[in-house]
Amino acid sequence: MASVTMDKKVPEIKDAASPSNERYIIAISGKRYSGKTYISNKFREYYDVICLPIGDLLKSDYCEYKTISPDQLNYRQNKETYREDLIKYDSIQKAIYGESHWIDMLLTSITSISNIRNSTTPIIIPDVRRQYEYIAIQDYCRDNGYIFKSIRINITDDIKTTRGWKRKPVDDHISETDLDDYPFNVCYNNLYNISKKTIQYMYKALNINI
Repeated sequence: MASVTMDKKVPEIKDAASPSNERYIIAISGKRYSGKTYISNKFREYYDVICLPIGDLLKSDYCEYKTISPDQLNYRQNKETYREDLIKYDSIQKAIYGESHWIDMLLTSITSISNIRNSTTPIIIPDVRRQYEYIAIQDYCRDNGYIFKSIRINITDDIKTTRGWKRKPVDDHISETDLDDYPFNVCYNNLYNISKKTIQYMYKALNINI
């Protein structure tokens, strides 16, 4: 069950955002196999949101370097096969361009989207892994008129194993551990079956006015 307590009354899911001047960026954090991508996809299914993963920038660059199709990284098995090499490539790029390379690129793209669309559609960043990413998003929201919200998904190894997880050295990498015990607006523990109502609860807990 989720670790937050909410009222029993749950708002109906809407197909599109209601008129509002408030703009939100929602950061989702969790370890591999915790369900971050699945949850962000469910948000897109039930609400009008924009999903912008940090990892997509890295993967796109990596695929161009390796001359492989991005589709090859979209499947869980392939993603795990390439994960350690991706981390090495990530480290090389950050050594060249700076640690905040990918998050800076992502925030620049958010600015572009905002300028073009003048949109109040909430933006979800579903793969926040490092403290500096969290802080960069928080600072960006403060400086650009967004309201920052954050979700942490904590899950046991037993549940991850049912999804195909096997312990690897990467599980001790800083990208998996840097946000352990970090403060989030809402934390969920051991979500197993993520239903439509679960996503409703999350939205209600974040107190998003759309």
